[in-house]
Amino acid sequence: MRDKLYKGRMDGADVVVSDGDDVEKGGKDNHPHPQPSVDDVCVETLEAKISRRISPVLLFNYFFCLLLRQNLSNAHDSMIHDLGLSEGVYSNGVSAFFITYIVFQVPANTCLKKIKPSLWLGGLTLAWSSMAACLCFVRSPMSLYAIRFMMGIAEAGFYPGLAYYITLWFRLEIRPSKFAVLNIGGACSAIVAGILAYGILQMEGMWGLHGWQWIFILEAIPAIMLGVADMCGAMPNPPCYYKSVEDLQRGLPWLTPAECVYLYNKERKQIGDTSTNISTKSVNNPTNNNHTGGSGAVHDSIRSNLFTIFSTWQLWMFGFMFCTNATAAGGLIFFLPTVYRSLGLSETHANLLTALPAVGTACLAMAIAKLAERMKRPKEISIITSAVIATCFFLFACSVMVSSSSFSDIGLLRIIAASVANAVGSVVYSLWFSWTTEYTKGPSSALGVAFVNSIGNLGGILGPHFMSWSFDTYGTYVWALVMLACGALVAFILNVIMYAIELFSSLKKQNQENE
Repeated sequence: MRDKLYKGRMDGADVVVSDGDDVEKGGKDNHPHPQPSVDDVCVETLEAKISRRISPVLLFNYFFCLLLRQNLSNAHDSMIHDLGLSEGVYSNGVSAFFITYIVFQVPANTCLKKIKPSLWLGGLTLAWSSMAACLCFVRSPMSLYAIRFMMGIAEAGFYPGLAYYITLWFRLEIRPSKFAVLNIGGACSAIVAGILAYGILQMEGMWGLHGWQWIFILEAIPAIMLGVADMCGAMPNPPCYYKSVEDLQRGLPWLTPAECVYLYNKERKQIGDTSTNISTKSVNNPTNNNHTGGSGAVHDSIRSNLFTIFSTWQLWMFGFMFCTNATAAGGLIFFLPTVYRSLGLSETHANLLTALPAVGTACLAMAIAKLAERMKRPKEISIITSAVIATCFFLFACSVMVSSSSFSDIGLLRIIAASVANAVGSVVYSLWFSWTTEYTKGPSSALGVAFVNSIGNLGGILGPHFMSWSFDTYGTYVWALVMLACGALVAFILNVIMYAIELFSSLKKQNQENE
């Protein structure tokens, strides 16, 4: 039997493949052709190919996730008018989603150790899109709360699951641009949401349904179809979920045999299992593979992972950064159409204007992420962007303090400040989430992102309540906007503190090594 070894490297991992013939006892040659050489694989080309295949999956899934989560704001005026709901009930409906969304974040993502991403994430998409469609049946405050509670449960494991999915496909250095893809999907949903709401509201009375009911129905249908498609294979499973190279080649037919070998051996190297590097023997006898699949690069117990997450102080810092920034963003997003209507705009034109921040996000998200990757300064750029966010929120609050009922002067400043704050506010999340994954590995990545996201989304509860409290108490949103601006400022300060601590630790370590 001939046995020639080929060696290559990917992300610092040695990969080995044997080129040889394995002859069974009967003398039959099962592999007349040599195995592909990993020397033929270009890492950059492979990463680009994976990115082209995975990025649309990330974009469309998060597009529909944000579209259905926030379409309640587009139906706001018509819905509360037809059902006789108060602003307080509406705010409670918004917050009801985030209560269960926060509580079930970490528990939901423990399932990723057992279930393939295509089945788990696709199933979640099917669940939350179905719940979103059920909003058309709302008739009372309790039915609104119940459906939003269920939506929160269904979506709890989705974003952290996507974040974990990204860590399984892409190395740390190029993750900011992949998280930016999620932001672009969210931005596109905001652009489309305003336009769709404008058109769908014109269907008032069709088949005996209100326009706001049609919003929930028509926007949920394609999301339900996407969930089914994900479960049927539209969402590729990462290499670590395959037990043998043959399984990997069948599951990822868009990769060449050499690329499959490359990824398979890279995964074996990461889990410290060099005994299963691809050889003729392991290809012919997949049962010899000891990798159980579905658990990523580590096999720690759930209890151990949870202890690691809760004892990592950096994740607590990230959580509070997200929370303060999300308080500002969450309060503004759900009431932005209402604030725009204070300029004398109609409901339809106010909904169209909400697309402006989304256009800015779509334009800036990938550009800033790529700049951070090229300069290798994502943390410094996150400080700059968070400073811009805080400045814009204070400008917006100041513009609302000055009475204006037109686009002239202060009215135009109000629109520009809100648009920039929302646009840059969405962009900074891609940098922060990429930064977060530095402190977690394997399945802990999903749990870490879930933990940070659960703390951060407390802002989704606080922000809308600040807005409704301010309006109900003082008849204006001014005081709530001042509080939101302070939240954005706190996020900036925490960002600077986090960076300074890391810089100090790095310099201290360098001095110790020099000594």
